[in-house]
Amino acid sequence: MLISKFATSEISGGILKTWHHVPIFNEIKTHCDAEMFYFISGVAIMLFMDVNEHQPDLGSAQIVRIQPGTQIIILKGKGHFVAVAEGDEPVEMIVVAPKMEAPRIKLPTPIEGSV
Repeated sequence: MLISKFATSEISGGILKTWHHVPIFNEIKTHCDAEMFYFISGVAIMLFMDVNEHQPDLGSAQIVRIQPGTQIIILKGKGHFVAVAEGDEPVEMIVVAPKMEAPRIKLPTPIEGSV
């Protein structure tokens, strides 16, 4: 089990459910604190990349396939976007995060994953 420290005690959580669509990512988001995800069902496709001085580092972009039963912690400042389902089965995940903004950054070129 992964453990994360948050900068605040104002923590929320819930279940996020996403469906399948062609994984074309046009933007990312970042946070000033960590987020924890626990993937319950369905195989997820999720984009990650570094952000330097509020600019996305396209050379660091990775599209990751995440299996059910996987727990991840996204560190503060890491660029990412909401997971999409790889197949017809929806993806359900538990998300735990402190109360914080989620600024979005438009990518200069879309990043497309394959399914």
